[in-house]
Parts: sequence; structure tokens; C-alpha cells
Amino acid sequence: LGTTPVTLLGPISTALAEAARACTAFPLVFGGLNCFPASGVPRVLFMETLDPSGGLLQLYTRLCEALAQFDFHPDHALFRPHVTLCRAGRRASPPRLRALREQAARAPDDRPEPLTVDEAVFFRSVPERDAAVYQSLQRLPLTLPAPDPTAARQPVQPPPSRDSA
Repeated sequence: LGTTPVTLLGPISTALAEAARACTAFPLVFGGLNCFPASGVPRVLFMETLDPSGGLLQLYTRLCEALAQFDFHPDHALFRPHVTLCRAGRRASPPRLRALREQAARAPDDRPEPLTVDEAVFFRSVPERDAAVYQSLQRLPLTLPAPDPTAARQPVQPPPSRDSA
């Protein structure tokens, strides 16, 4: 959002919470490793994400619509869903960063298991000497999806008692 007046944080938080509640939880699938920017000296190492259910795009769209009332209009061409793994500090060596890009390109396709996204988080970025520090302002729960009625239900097993061990 960039520099935002403190007086808008409450109304923005409310609008974002309403937008998130209009979305259902969704699976997030991980892709390969990559770097930003796409060429030159990389500054960010990230893991790509895939959106097979369309849930991430729905959440993004709802959040953008909520922010439009505050005259925030993101550049949709720049939207590239990912999970940031690390950022280079200002004093990082360009040759080492280029080597990191090469290593990321050769990394084995060893992806984490998909996860369920059931909330978004509204963060504040506080510039510090070497890098920004991120502070969570508000958790934005998504509406959980209805259970699948066709799924076989497994009985819940009680934990073993201490006597049976």
C-alpha cells in the first residue's frame, strides 16, 4: 500500500476483514525456486506458488476490490504469487547473489506438501537500517469451506490411556 495515513488503518482493516470473510479456505501448491528481479542481480529468493482451485486469485481480487474504496489500485501485471524465502541485504555480494540464482535454477524439484490457506495477514513494513521489519497488524480469517459430504468419515480415536502403555 505504500505510505498510508494512520487514520486509514482501522477502516482498511475492517474492509480487508470483510473481503477475507467472503473467501473460502483453499489449497496452496508450491512450485520451484526462483529469484526477483528476473534478470540482473537477484535480491529475493522465493518459491513459486500454484493456485489449482482459484482460491488465491479470488482472495486477491476481493482484497483489491476492498482497497479500491481507499483509492489503492495495484498493478495487476506485477501480481506474482510466491513465498519469499530470503532477501539480500544491501551489502550482499553481487557475484554471490548471481551464484544463488544459478543454484536455485539447478535445485532439485523437492517441493513441500500443499497447505491449506485459511487466513490472510495484514502487515506493516517498518524500514530499518539494513532491511524492512514486518509487523502483523491483523489476522484476516477466511470462511472455512463446507465439509465434503461424499468424504468417508473416520471415527475419532481417543488418545491411549497411560495404563495401556
